[in-house]
Amino acid sequence: MPRFKTLALLVALRHTKAGTTSDYARPSRARDLRAHELGCSYTNTAPTTPGDDLFRGFACDSQAHVSFASPTSAILSYVTPDAVPTELRYKRRGQRLWRTAFGDARSYTALANVDPMLWAPTMGEPSYTLDEVRAAANTTSWAVPGSASRRAPPYPRWLQSYNDPAMIYSSPVIHTVTLTELEAGETYEYELADGVHEFRMPPATYPVRLGLAADVGQTVVSNRSFAKLAALEPDAVLLSGDLSYADGWPWRWDSRGRGVHPLSPRRLRRGTPRRFGALASPLLSRVPVLVTGGNHEVGSSEAWLHYLERWPTPYREARSTSPLYWSADVGPVHVVALNSYDNFVHGGDRLQRSWLEDDLSKVDRAATPWLIVMMHAPFYNSNSAHALEAELMRLTYEPLLLKYGVDVVLSGHVHAYERSDARGIYDAQPNACGPVYLNLGDGGNREGGEAAWVAPHPEWSAFRESSFGVGALDIINETHASYAWHRDACGASTAPHYDLAANDCATPHDAGGAPHVAIDAIVLRRDLRASPSCAALRRNPPSVSPFPDGWGTSNAANDDDAPPPLIRERRSVELSLVAIILGTAASFILGICAAALTSRVTRRPSETILTPHKGYGLVDEKRSPDSVIVEML
Repeated sequence: MPRFKTLALLVALRHTKAGTTSDYARPSRARDLRAHELGCSYTNTAPTTPGDDLFRGFACDSQAHVSFASPTSAILSYVTPDAVPTELRYKRRGQRLWRTAFGDARSYTALANVDPMLWAPTMGEPSYTLDEVRAAANTTSWAVPGSASRRAPPYPRWLQSYNDPAMIYSSPVIHTVTLTELEAGETYEYELADGVHEFRMPPATYPVRLGLAADVGQTVVSNRSFAKLAALEPDAVLLSGDLSYADGWPWRWDSRGRGVHPLSPRRLRRGTPRRFGALASPLLSRVPVLVTGGNHEVGSSEAWLHYLERWPTPYREARSTSPLYWSADVGPVHVVALNSYDNFVHGGDRLQRSWLEDDLSKVDRAATPWLIVMMHAPFYNSNSAHALEAELMRLTYEPLLLKYGVDVVLSGHVHAYERSDARGIYDAQPNACGPVYLNLGDGGNREGGEAAWVAPHPEWSAFRESSFGVGALDIINETHASYAWHRDACGASTAPHYDLAANDCATPHDAGGAPHVAIDAIVLRRDLRASPSCAALRRNPPSVSPFPDGWGTSNAANDDDAPPPLIRERRSVELSLVAIILGTAASFILGICAAALTSRVTRRPSETILTPHKGYGLVDEKRSPDSVIVEML
């Protein structure tokens, strides 16, 4: 196979022993994809101008994607604008007989959430202008005076009101069909309303290539990341959370689902006109995908709703009670997905934890020697962003990963790339018995990069860089695998001005200007983790120690909840206006009080008053003519 040239080449890949922090500075120019770039018959340019079927969602053709379920089955998801029977014809390529599979169809509604990133993203151009979002939240054109629905918020934010129907999203019809009796390594064709598609099941044995990414979003760079994944020709794709960055604006789930085939870097360099689709369908309609959820699937009022409706997981096949954690055998690899957002306080995650131990204890390492765990929040992260967020989970779950000999742990969340020591780590120390950790939160989303690395460089971290990219993991045989991270932050040659949408797609600092060269690469050896000493350690894994207080102190500028600069500036202006209004109101109220007190002041003539005198009777005294009596209210 061409992509696996020689083992000698793999051995020559760099094995970094000393920690390396790349000096590459990620460019900041990117933008979200616009609705008119979707190639879709159901589009809009603003929330207030629906155009066809906005409030039934962007029913962009099929939004098809294939989710891997088991070595003999896959789950196909697609959408239609109207309710039609969920019937799917499919067949193995080369056969004449078509089979029919039946599935489920559903639609749903959801209340929209307005994140300021809609009009003021940290990175790139906005999806909408503030005026467009204001217009969408303004109900005065239809809500009569006196209606509880009447409002015109100057800065609509966060969860919108249930009594504003324009802010209630209605989904297209989402169809889910399970295709069964599939064979490993075979290609299958299936028919949808927009034509015939095809996908290939992963092979049953070596070699197997897994495409790796997380925190993708919908920018031009996100499209580059998917284009690179497609160019790598993976057998399956693993996405470790934070898919659409809809952040409660449900229409962005539809826009992410459909797109034209990504253009290759070569075609971009030739000056081919750029048409950016909505990323996922061109690749994931033909390559099976496995996903786990991230904070952008549960936060910002998402609450897992859209994710669970649209991205099926093989949890039933894995005997899990939750679609948020599952396992599946992809050829010779057992893949486990965990939920980073369970309740890890006082054992609230007991269902997930007990399922995990039961699943790992039943893995047949003869059939699936390689064991990969994917989650969203990283156990090991030397960036100030999201520092120690997964610490409670790590303290409980890391001994389990060691006990059952996990080889690789995938995560995202931090918008940068980081790899642990290739020898493996355990309890924050290099350890040949522990897994290798790969943090791939650099898929290209609109929140920008996170470059605030902890100093000094910790011993367990081998390579880290604030840039965009994707990974490829090649499982070569029972004991060896190769891994490479490919940077795809493309920029114009007129450095230091980087135009991420430029035709001249050259990455600064890369020899030869290749836009997708492998920046970090290692060889993974399972035979080193199979030593007698490792076997003895796994029988009784030592507990792990928490990171010290203050380690990797979080920088608010890197946190998801920190507002982008434009929003911070606007909030400062708002606070100033509030202070002025309060000051004016206070002065006005004080003036009224002073006037009221003055009106109570009465001057009275001198009069005789009787004052008790020591010893006898009363003494007459004269009141001063200047004295006044103020009647207290």
